[in-house]
Amino acid sequence: MPHARRLAAVARSVPAFGATCTGELKYIGLRMHKTLALLAFTACADRGATTASVDSRTDSPADVAAERDSGGHPESDVDAGIDAPSGMPAMLVLGASSGNVTNAFRLAATGTAGSPYGAISISADTGTVDVGGGPAAAFVYATVPEGGYTLYDGFAVTPTSWDAFYLYCNGTTLADVYDEKISGHGMVYAPVTGGACSATTTQTTAHVALPAFTIATPAPIAGYTVTGNAIDIAADGTGTLAIGTSPLPLVVFDDVDCSACGGAGWFELHSIVWDAAAQRATFVIVYLINGNASTVELAYARSLPDLGDPIGTITPAGTWTVPESPRASARHGVPPP
Repeated sequence: MPHARRLAAVARSVPAFGATCTGELKYIGLRMHKTLALLAFTACADRGATTASVDSRTDSPADVAAERDSGGHPESDVDAGIDAPSGMPAMLVLGASSGNVTNAFRLAATGTAGSPYGAISISADTGTVDVGGGPAAAFVYATVPEGGYTLYDGFAVTPTSWDAFYLYCNGTTLADVYDEKISGHGMVYAPVTGGACSATTTQTTAHVALPAFTIATPAPIAGYTVTGNAIDIAADGTGTLAIGTSPLPLVVFDDVDCSACGGAGWFELHSIVWDAAAQRATFVIVYLINGNASTVELAYARSLPDLGDPIGTITPAGTWTVPESPRASARHGVPPP
């Protein structure tokens, strides 16, 4: 799938692809044998499905199910002929996590997400989430209101995968989940059946244990730019972010168009920052907020394997641009803090 994501990213930067259906493409298939590649697309993926559905230009739910059923892990399949983004290793090899995460809330959430996903079981901010392939060790670390929902951000990890997931609670009901596999499929939506949420504002220190894992460095999503001293992202989806005094390599691996999600609207650049000295990968969302043309906002950062937040919520100076034909607006977003 890294090959598919990279080719899809190139495809969306070509105006001809965006002319027919607001730039949204549904991945159908990829066959690759050395120098031979065939990539087939169809425009306008169905957004009314009752099982998991794609909110991205990358993999369809069928691809997610095929990955699960075959036992394969395309995110670990790297073609030696495709270079990793500048400054990034070809593979992210991260040690096991074992430590405490302190949240200003306590969440219990259960339910069954639509196929190809499965059971969600979170208690006191930790538990398991089946993101396709069986239970994965999971925890939540952030929350924010989103329309009539309360959203909880979390990670799910197996020895061969790293997912960022987003639980949407509507009162005491766990209604929806979004999931993106870092170095795998893009954002996928799944409704939840039998979902329940119970949350309080009790400060909670959760002990988190995650396995060591190895995944391919994610392929970049092209089309956005950010130009600033602390953060710089080129149109190919790669760049740098200064953490402390050190500029570290960054790759944008997924995006969300929330320009119609309420208020001024925004775009989300879901990114990974690599710190080679610390052997640490940090997930962070870079926000391009309409009306704020000279700054960006970074939030919801969390690093593995140390479980820390080396970035915090910051608003560095930077001008930015979005693709001429960004994809259709998402069903949900992750609002900035």
